[in-house]
Amino acid sequence: MTIELQQIFNVLMPFFIGICLYFFKVVQGHEKRIQKMEDIFAIKIEHLIVEIENMKKQIEHLSIVVEKTVETESNMSMAVDLLVKELRVNK
Repeated sequence: MTIELQQIFNVLMPFFIGICLYFFKVVQGHEKRIQKMEDIFAIKIEHLIVEIENMKKQIEHLSIVVEKTVETESNMSMAVDLLVKELRVNK
């Protein structure tokens, strides 16, 4: 009773091919999922970039407003000081 390797090979080969095809399909599914995740994260990153640019513009606008307010307060302070000095002199 001899076991021929060719017969064993012929029986097991479809089994191994089936396993390989199964793993190939599983990997293909994972690649599609990974691509979807990459697309989602790319969209989120682009959205964050737009929001950051908007925040930069708002910060620049606020800094301009603060500078104008500080300048106005400084001018008002100088005017009040000059008025107080003038009133003291005229007393």
